[in-house]
Amino acid sequence: MNPKHDDPLIDIQTQLSFHEASMDELNTALIAQMKQIQSLETRLKQLAEKVDSLSVASKESTDSADIEIPPHY
Repeated sequence: MNPKHDDPLIDIQTQLSFHEASMDELNTALIAQMKQIQSLETRLKQLAEKVDSLSVASKESTDSADIEIPPHY
């Protein structure tokens, strides 16, 4: 329940104070999310590079070795 004051200016200042606090909380959450996204993007790039290097290494070892296809193929 919101207490009503005789002065509407006090009500406006009170609402503004709550809105500023909410904005600060949202800003803090947004900054944390952006840091997490940047960390995940970095990790994703590292994993993509690792997969690419493993793929190239696998292809090179497959090309260089004489691999016999099993009889059921």
